[in-house]
Amino acid sequence: MYIIKYNAKGKLNWDLMIIALAIFNSLLIPINVSFNPDFTNTFIYKLINSGIINIIYFLDILINFMTSVLHIKTGQEIVEFKKIAQLYFFSIRFWFDFISSIPWDLIGGPDFLGLLGLLKISRLARISAFIDKTDIKKESKLVSP
Repeated sequence: MYIIKYNAKGKLNWDLMIIALAIFNSLLIPINVSFNPDFTNTFIYKLINSGIINIIYFLDILINFMTSVLHIKTGQEIVEFKKIAQLYFFSIRFWFDFISSIPWDLIGGPDFLGLLGLLKISRLARISAFIDKTDIKKESKLVSP
């Protein structure tokens, strides 16, 4: 099985796209849940938000099963598929990713199940991991006090 290096340029670009989609969701999901504006009921919006974005999020789960990881204590890169899959499956990140890839808005509308769509925003946590994976010098990273 092919393993993607965690810091490969293509993987970093993919993560950047996932972050952009999470930002998109972080803006539109609360608006949809709170106000249910007319544009969220259009075919094109549902195609993009409930179709394409959810497919991309599902593909992201598959890609994460095939992406190497760094061992927390040793700093060694883990490239064995079985070990990568175990680490990802038993992590909280997998469950957030899995739940956020379900099209809750199609299942439950803007009611309670629609609120579960807010879990898509949890993908914004990737921003920190993305910055850590890039070779940006520590001094140039934004640091909060």
